[in-house]
Amino acid sequence: MKSEVLIKMGYPEWLIDKFSAFFLEIFENEDELESFFERVFKFDSEKKEPRRILNQIQQLISIADDIEVIRPARDPLRILFLRSYLAVISKLADLSNKEAGNFLNEYMCDEGKEHIKENFRLIFMEPVDQLEQDEWLSFEEKKSLLQFNLDNSAELFRSIRNDVVHDGNYYEMQIWARDKNSTWFSHCESNECIIGSLWRKNEFGMVTFHFETTMSYEKIRYFF
Repeated sequence: MKSEVLIKMGYPEWLIDKFSAFFLEIFENEDELESFFERVFKFDSEKKEPRRILNQIQQLISIADDIEVIRPARDPLRILFLRSYLAVISKLADLSNKEAGNFLNEYMCDEGKEHIKENFRLIFMEPVDQLEQDEWLSFEEKKSLLQFNLDNSAELFRSIRNDVVHDGNYYEMQIWARDKNSTWFSHCESNECIIGSLWRKNEFGMVTFHFETTMSYEKIRYFF
């Protein structure tokens, strides 16, 4: 079924097919999708913000999807386009004053937040003095500090994006699990405050963060 809304808004047939296939993944049926288009384009102003937001969502997330074909197992490139998508829709929706962590906290569903919390964990940091400065903390308290939350994820994504853009490092960090039955280990180096509760300025400059992940790209893509 061709979307009557998109036809009325002047979309060419090839783009209607592409949009319908892309957004239908989010909805249970075509009637729900058509109702979504009606609500979006009801507010299509002279500046065409709703239209531009839909265009950018489809384009940038589709590029992130295609990375696995163009450059397999290059998770930072996917992060680059997901972060770009967040920045673009924030600006178009006049939310540019929001930090990414606040944006995700406000607009990501609870199921998405829980998926990140349960499937992406910080397990160790180097130099170890980052933790040893808090020797008076119990094991459970230190474990609690290592708990990765949505704000930390947003900071990590920002750091990875910066590595890609500024240093050309698009190959080192692994974010997504490669299968559903294994835990994957990864690490990254940063001198940025990825995890505020653990941050201490130290003489070594760079801190290496070690992670384990069972996180699914397909689920994060959906929750984004």
